[in-house]
Amino acid sequence: MIKKVSNVVITIRKRRALIMKESVMRLAIDAKLVSNRRFCQWLSAVSEKHCDKMSIETILFSSSSMKLMPLVASFQEFGVIFNQVFHTNKKMKTALLAEIQPDILFADNKNSILLEAAFKSSVAACTIENDDLKPKFNRMHLVFDADAVLFSDEAEQVNLKYGFEKFDEHEWDKREQLLPSGPLFSFIKKINIMQKHNIDVQWSLLTARSGRALFRAIKTIEHWQLEPAHMFFMSGGDKSTVLKSLDAHIFFDDKHEHCQAAKPYAIAVHVPMGLNINVSK
Repeated sequence: MIKKVSNVVITIRKRRALIMKESVMRLAIDAKLVSNRRFCQWLSAVSEKHCDKMSIETILFSSSSMKLMPLVASFQEFGVIFNQVFHTNKKMKTALLAEIQPDILFADNKNSILLEAAFKSSVAACTIENDDLKPKFNRMHLVFDADAVLFSDEAEQVNLKYGFEKFDEHEWDKREQLLPSGPLFSFIKKINIMQKHNIDVQWSLLTARSGRALFRAIKTIEHWQLEPAHMFFMSGGDKSTVLKSLDAHIFFDDKHEHCQAAKPYAIAVHVPMGLNINVSK
């Protein structure tokens, strides 16, 4: 009887922990991004977009060699207040990332040490590619690529290795199967919750998919009960034209060339995954 009661208590605690995890968005931030004025303004703005169903926690990762007080003060000038600060070495960063499992890590594109720590910890990491745009944050519009971002890079690998025809055939053959979740699935899922409860938050899907490859993508999105404000299937077309029309604030893509094209119109965020991962040792 005691054992049964104990098991029930453990189950309740696990459920509570899961509910808490699903109602908190954890954003891990590379200290080197303090010099990126545009990103700091975005981070301050998104932190204010919390709602009853989703709170937001920001976590700073800095190197032991950096001066901590001026660093924190510089972030605070942009209105960024951190819930947790980890001022430590590479080994501890890897261990902490593995333990905390933030929904996303934003890193400077030259910080290979922190990126490597994230990959070792199976944490979704991305790099900020630009810092020269004017702020426009009354409303928050986040735009995401599909393959290797929302979805895994399973289909992307077929396309890159064997070409579009094989990719199209692969996706049609698997049209009744859900796509595996990608590195930013957890982050997007929580943005989706925020969108339902905060009119100032929107997210959209912008993907090169088209033709027969649409079916599997749409089926997966509907099964996950995600509700993007807009969906654009571009058939390999120029994504920057859509970003300009959307007046998007931040764009996530796994390909550098798409991030480069997006730079004039939004904060461009590179999401390295699978065949596109290249971390300097």
